[in-house]
Amino acid sequence: MNQNQMKNNLKKLLYHYKFLKLELEDVKEEHSILAGEFETLFSDMIPKEEPESVIDESEPKPKSDDESIKKVYKALAKKLHPDKGGDEERFKKIVEDYQSNNLLGLIDTAVENDVDFNISDDDEKKLEQIIEETKNKIEHYKTTLAYVWKNGNKLQRFQVLSTLGMYLGKPINVENLSADIKKYLE
Repeated sequence: MNQNQMKNNLKKLLYHYKFLKLELEDVKEEHSILAGEFETLFSDMIPKEEPESVIDESEPKPKSDDESIKKVYKALAKKLHPDKGGDEERFKKIVEDYQSNNLLGLIDTAVENDVDFNISDDDEKKLEQIIEETKNKIEHYKTTLAYVWKNGNKLQRFQVLSTLGMYLGKPINVENLSADIKKYLE
């Protein structure tokens, strides 16, 4: 593949990634709202969970071993590090993309900030994988109980009740549901 074709493919992947990134943000925001509504609607059924510890005991995220990711990250860091006059929030995003091996996110930031970088032909597969993972995240949010309850059809809502009943360890009797819940089942 010649350099011009590679640049065109990269542009297509970036546009696709940007679109999916926006869609993911929208779906996350919608999910957050729907989850709150769902919890309120079913608050008398769903047991209150103990709040989780505020202390983050997770291991620090590993840095990437991928040479392409390292090269793009280093190029970005040289130009956009806060010590070099860069924006701290933007740099946090760069570090997050680096730690999560998000080559496409790093490339997106590099293109937006006119940072020169080089990637190999093999990296196109990695970029397509990132796009696929983003699509999977979007689909995950769209299959949550709260999302299906609000956006699904009558049959899907009954399936949500069945799933919720399995989670609670007892079947849910439709006659015992509130009028607000029953409205969704009509």
